[in-house]
Amino acid sequence: MFSKAFVCCFLVGTLALPDKHVSDSTKSHQSVPKAHEVTTTNDGDPRLEVNYKDGEDDIKVALPGDIVHVEYTNGKQTETVHFGNELRPAFWKVTPHVHWDAHPLIHYTLVMVDPDAPSRQNPTLGEFRHWLVVNIPGGNITLGETITAYTGPDPPVGTGFHRYIFYLYRQPGPIEFDEKHRAAWKREKFSAKMFAEKHYLKGEAGNFFIAKNPPTEPVVTEEYNYETLKEIGDK
Repeated sequence: MFSKAFVCCFLVGTLALPDKHVSDSTKSHQSVPKAHEVTTTNDGDPRLEVNYKDGEDDIKVALPGDIVHVEYTNGKQTETVHFGNELRPAFWKVTPHVHWDAHPLIHYTLVMVDPDAPSRQNPTLGEFRHWLVVNIPGGNITLGETITAYTGPDPPVGTGFHRYIFYLYRQPGPIEFDEKHRAAWKREKFSAKMFAEKHYLKGEAGNFFIAKNPPTEPVVTEEYNYETLKEIGDK
């Protein structure tokens, strides 16, 4: 059970890009765990590391060092993804609204994967690719090229928590992707890391939530809005 979870995040400043605009009309104030120190990858890129406890196990999720905002809406209710919170099943099947700090002249790739398929103890099918959109101009996902249509989480009963991770990458320009012809029937055993390396994609932002079947109530940890997190990370 995901109780008494301790979440430790490491955040760095945003990537050096030309003047950005927010791809949504306003930036949402989402709840996120507290950042503690600055870190970078071996290549000098920003990185966000989220460490938490799942029972007796120490779990780490490494993400690019900025925030991709993800919101699931079911009727009049909305749940926001914030670095390891648990989402209820009622929201799983709905394609989420995703936005980020986007530059209008840059193309992006958005990936959603489950590395814990069919279970974290036996992830023989991971990463399972839930969503893949490429050649996104600026922050407009609807104008991007969908290689893998969104399919919501469906964790098998009794397999514990699964991590559902969103990776946002910056492309060097428009790309002709050769994966499109087999994406419709092959979602399992995907590697976001290898995909990014193959196409020279740069990590831009990330986020993730957890889910299991049957679900539990999420645990509320110390909460900070986006601006507070950025201020802490920039110190």
